[in-house]
Order: sequence, then structure tokens, then C-alpha cells
Amino acid sequence: MIVEDVLAGSFDHGYVTASDSTTITDTKHDWPVNFLSTNGATLIVYTANGMILVRAVASNTANTITVSGWPTTLGVPSKGNRFKLV
Repeated sequence: MIVEDVLAGSFDHGYVTASDSTTITDTKHDWPVNFLSTNGATLIVYTANGMILVRAVASNTANTITVSGWPTTLGVPSKGNRFKLV
């Protein structure tokens, strides 16, 4: 997949630096608190094994995005996974 194709239509993007059952972190970002959820952002994560995880943003801090959770069969995003916000 070409990076330009992945990022088409996104208003922000980055790489996961940490994650857990409901969040991803990208330490290079500095979003205003709850800016993403207030504006109806959707998080799309591209995993190393080719899966695409799509979730509505529930809330955010300066560098952490919270979602309702990841599909249990797909696991959580990993450090280094690419993501975009639409």
C-alpha cells in the first residue's frame, strides 16, 4: 500500500507509540483536549498484519486517543502501526 493512498482524505496521521485496550498514544502530537471527539473524528489504524481497525474517537488528550475498545479477535494496535484521523 502506498503511503499517499493511506493518507488520502485524512486531516491528521501518525504512528502509534503506545496502546492498550482502549487507547493509542502518539507522543509527537499535541491535540487540544477533546478536539478530536468534539469534531466527530474517526480513527483508522493500519496494523502490521494488514488489518484495518476503525473506531470513533470517544475522547482525547494532547497525545492520546481513547476509543470504546478494539475488536477482541483483532487485538490492540502495536507500536509503530500507522494511523489516520478522518
